[in-house]
Amino acid sequence: SEQTVGINIEDWSVTSTRMVIDFYKRNPMLWDKTHKDNGNKHKTTKVLGPLVAKFMKASPPRNIKEIKKRWDGIKSTFLRHMKKEDPSTTKLVIGTICPF
Repeated sequence: SEQTVGINIEDWSVTSTRMVIDFYKRNPMLWDKTHKDNGNKHKTTKVLGPLVAKFMKASPPRNIKEIKKRWDGIKSTFLRHMKKEDPSTTKLVIGTICPF
């Protein structure tokens, strides 16, 4: 049988998810579209280095791609929730306000 390779949300503990959120919160260049370094792949990789190092030692280990995928999932969930609460806030939230 063929096995699907990937990370499910169930694979991320609350503690690990919180670590990702806290890390992004402390590093606005990773999420704030108005930050001068937002989108700079070299700087993004450098800034994410300490978080990746921690997660590579975790069980199961996580690489930068998996961490970014988790962050995208967190953002998507937050934006879906915001849209349900007040559809007019979604445009404001995207790109300028971090979901903390």
